[in-house]
Amino acid sequence: MRHRFAAALLGCLALACTVVSPASAEAPQAPAAQDDAALIAAHRTFWSAYEAGDLWRMSQLWARDDDRISAAFPASATLSVGWGNVQESFRRTFAHNRNVRVDARLLRSAREGDVAWFVSAVRYEAVQTQTGQFVLLDRMFTTEVYKRQNGEWRLAHYHGHFPGFRTMTDDPATIVLAPPPIERPDDPVWKLHERFTAAFSALELGAMFELFSPQKSVTALQPTAPVPFFGPENVIASWKKTFGEVQALTIEPLQVVVEQSGSVAWVTELSQFHIAFKAKPDEIQHFHSVLTTYVLRKEAGQWQIAHYHAHFGFGFEAHQH
Repeated sequence: MRHRFAAALLGCLALACTVVSPASAEAPQAPAAQDDAALIAAHRTFWSAYEAGDLWRMSQLWARDDDRISAAFPASATLSVGWGNVQESFRRTFAHNRNVRVDARLLRSAREGDVAWFVSAVRYEAVQTQTGQFVLLDRMFTTEVYKRQNGEWRLAHYHGHFPGFRTMTDDPATIVLAPPPIERPDDPVWKLHERFTAAFSALELGAMFELFSPQKSVTALQPTAPVPFFGPENVIASWKKTFGEVQALTIEPLQVVVEQSGSVAWVTELSQFHIAFKAKPDEIQHFHSVLTTYVLRKEAGQWQIAHYHAHFGFGFEAHQH
């Protein structure tokens, strides 16, 4: 496996570090430095296990006793929630391909209290187990969310997608015609998610912009964009072209999972999108498996979006590489 973890990786993490004076140079590592090292090790182990198809080693990284851990896979139409479902999704992923080679390059990462998240670009090579066909995903994008549990950093969420996959609309017969209402607690995180969904549905860029962090560290991974977006202006600009082509949009959340630790929360969502494009305003296109990850950070008493990651999901059988 070819990881490009240069010495600058620690700096790239942008995690809080304690400066050690020369007089204490031989003292044990400060807690923050130990956290940084442990997180980097977990990130490396994740991709090493992914490349090796090692389900046992992968399982050791996850907070398996938390029924809200979740994963969104590139070739899946569902959100995997709870270790049993996450494990089965990894098992299927590992079974579908062999001779896997992974080159994971860290693009951005941050840590806030007991939560850290990584944004990576991954080159994935493999051979399909059943067909013998060569698979090359030259730039897959991934999000990993870790939380500290009993003194150990454990994976709480993974989201991966390949923007080069052909976006496929769904047969109207597969659409959930009357999605059951989602129970929304009277909670600031849920309210922000609801406001963002409303602004997105209304194609209101200004209202969406207000919900993102003003920090330069804010990031977004869009479904079909071949590049990541860094900084609030670029993040919002990533929607402008799409909105310019859309006449109307309806978003229907089908499943929402919210988890919070201190000043960080992460939301994972499965939704239906119904879109009328300006080129064909009388034709509604349906996407019944839009998978989205939000990482929220509380800044100056207000929850704001620090990272956004979305893609159009599909069943593995519906798409041959």
